[in-house]
Amino acid sequence: MSDITKLLRRHIASTGKTRDEVAGAADIAVATLDAYLNGTRTPSEATAHALATKAFHLKEHEKEELIEVALSSSRRGRQERRVKTLQGIDAVHEGLPYTLLKNKMCEATKRIWILETWVVDPLSYKDAFIRIASSQTKSVDFSFRILFLNPQSGAAEQRSKDVWLTNIDKVSAEKIIQLVPSKIRASIEEFKSLSNLTNLPIDIRLYDHIPPFSAYICDDTAFVGFYIHGEQSNSAPQLQVILNTSGGPTYFGNMIITEFNTLWEVSS
Repeated sequence: MSDITKLLRRHIASTGKTRDEVAGAADIAVATLDAYLNGTRTPSEATAHALATKAFHLKEHEKEELIEVALSSSRRGRQERRVKTLQGIDAVHEGLPYTLLKNKMCEATKRIWILETWVVDPLSYKDAFIRIASSQTKSVDFSFRILFLNPQSGAAEQRSKDVWLTNIDKVSAEKIIQLVPSKIRASIEEFKSLSNLTNLPIDIRLYDHIPPFSAYICDDTAFVGFYIHGEQSNSAPQLQVILNTSGGPTYFGNMIITEFNTLWEVSS
């Protein structure tokens, strides 16, 4: 039962009015009120206002609560319908949306998991680290996991060639193959520094194979990128994916978490 359904039923019970009387006072059909009460529809802001003032005669704070719950339920309903249609894909970004990602990191209470070859400028996330480390809402089971490509692996050298694919004949091959390994080592050191400075435990593991995608996971939201030849994954289009809804894991959400857990188990 949704929050708005519970609230409407509570107010109807407290007024002692019949459904016909409530519907009539708010100038809506009884069938419409029934749809609100059984959770198949959500009242608009205007209807919630009419119910609060004309049918229930609520105090100001009660009226504001009813309207806010109605709006929240409406947003949640639209989101879940969209998620169901797109199997978890909520938005597409031209590149990694850094500001949105940092905000999601700051709001995280369960987990931050990163799957990447390396991370561009880890120190830019310092404010998020500080907020996470000092947050009173963070769960004791909060996990911060990072999966990086092993800088000593052949896959790291290959990814270096992939990034420089369009200019591979203009630069020394020996220098090219060290590009990604050096970036990975720098990322590891910077994340270790952030961990030490904020006292936020971070578990870092290394894998030996280029994964099918990059992923920045904050609670139940993931930003998923792709390893396109000739550019870094953070510059490529990113899918914003909702991992779980009230109905359980989404299709893409399940795939992302399963892949992360698989790599996590085989990495060191």
